[in-house]
This record gives sequence, C-alpha cells and structure tokens, in this order.
Amino acid sequence: MLSSVYVVIVNLKPWISQAMIFSSYAFALFGYTAAKLRFRGWLRVHVIGQGGSYIAMVTALFVVNWQAVFGEPGRFSFWPWVIPALVGTPLIALVVRDIMRPAVATPITRGDQ
Repeated sequence: MLSSVYVVIVNLKPWISQAMIFSSYAFALFGYTAAKLRFRGWLRVHVIGQGGSYIAMVTALFVVNWQAVFGEPGRFSFWPWVIPALVGTPLIALVVRDIMRPAVATPITRGDQ
C-alpha cells in the first residue's frame, strides 16, 4: 500500500509544482480583481489574495531549494510545505485585523491654543 502511494507521488511531481504556480496566480488574481472592482471590503480581500500568493510562491521556493540547503528532498519533507504558511498566515491575519478595525477620529489641535 505504501509503495503504491509513493509511486503516485513520484509520478505527480511535475503536477505538484504546476499546482503551486496555479495557486499562486489564483491568489494574485483574486487580490488584483478585488483592487480593480473596489467593492465593499475590497481591501481585506486584496490583502488576503496578495498575501496568499506570496505564501504560495515562498512555499514553491522552499520546496525547490530545500535539498540544496538541508540535504533532503523538499517534496518529501514536511517543513518546506508548512513554514511559509505558519509565518505568513498570522501576518496576513494581523494586517486584516488592522484594516477591519474602525478608525478612531482624533481632534486636530493647534500648537498656539
């Protein structure tokens, strides 16, 4: 059973990189379209789309270059697939939280009064 799963994974290697590229472009298009249409809440959707695209591209970079740095193939290692999402997702969540927070009006004061 395990050997058949391995054969499927090895045969899908070219498809894995294409899926990463497709997901990156899909997220980027998602964010770009939100910025162009400017519907209500577009900035939140834009940040999520662009941030997700960046996470997908960094994941692809880690997976491809993992073996050169650490000596084990990145496609079969757990960490290059998880590290970008563990770092990027909380950052996106922080930015989205700041965007969604209502702006507090501060009074304008003059220095001479």
